[in-house]
Amino acid sequence: MQHRHSKVVSVRGKKEVACLISAERGNLITVVTCMNATGTDLPPLIVFPSKNMKEELMDVAPAGSVSAGHPRGFVQIGIFTEWLEHFVHFVKPSADDSVLLIVDGHYSHTKNLDVVDKARKHSVAIVSLPLHSTHKMQPLYVGFMKPLRTYYAQEIETWLGNNPGSVVTPFVVCKLFEPAHRRAATMEASVNSFIKTGLFPCNRHILQDHELACNGTDESQDKYTDGAGNEISKPTTSNISFHNASGRKFISPADVRPISHLATKCSAPIDQAKQSRASCAKLLTASPYRKQLRECQEKKRLFLTLP
Repeated sequence: MQHRHSKVVSVRGKKEVACLISAERGNLITVVTCMNATGTDLPPLIVFPSKNMKEELMDVAPAGSVSAGHPRGFVQIGIFTEWLEHFVHFVKPSADDSVLLIVDGHYSHTKNLDVVDKARKHSVAIVSLPLHSTHKMQPLYVGFMKPLRTYYAQEIETWLGNNPGSVVTPFVVCKLFEPAHRRAATMEASVNSFIKTGLFPCNRHILQDHELACNGTDESQDKYTDGAGNEISKPTTSNISFHNASGRKFISPADVRPISHLATKCSAPIDQAKQSRASCAKLLTASPYRKQLRECQEKKRLFLTLP
């Protein structure tokens, strides 16, 4: 979560304006959050840039929060597996009361066989959003992350003003993050975020087709046949001309700028090297996807063990 500085009011024309900020180069600390459509928020997972976790790092953290360590503060496959166990412990899904978990296309979500197996075991259905669609379809990005960044920046500036000469270290991050998270994680924000994305209540017309165009092309839609059944090329607007009564040819706007057509096919093999994330929404806990993921990992393991 990046620190966003608030605006500073100054006299017009002044070249240098003083502002209290933290150190220019800091450590990356990742926060994994989750919320539902009824306004309930899951205690976050905080990933610190450290191999050996210290209890002091979690002082004054949000109630129920858990921590993990990584040398660079990233979320890896093993860390997300630990988060899913935290999710199951808090939500308590069952066969009679299953849960739908919506995630983005990060590789720790889509390429994690342990997460798929644990989710299937605890009646959790996981759906990954299409590529480059989180800014429109993920409620956390739509109505939660921006206020959280703003409140966190305000807490940092207030703390720096009360502690002159100090810098923000990982040992004070939770102290600053807790009030910011408490202000941002409200029931109203959670409910409105799901409504705005159209996930709940379901509103398929809230987003336009051009806003979430899938990658890939559908070759079958480029094939046309004439009356005799012979295959012909697809007609385009650019090769259509119009004539008036005098025989003068008119140029259509499409001749100047052709009309773009959205691709409709959205599928690709899971084991492609360039396909690092899912290009369309996928049910990760479904048996076909799990089978493909297992085969992909077995091929990769066999390739690494070859002499």
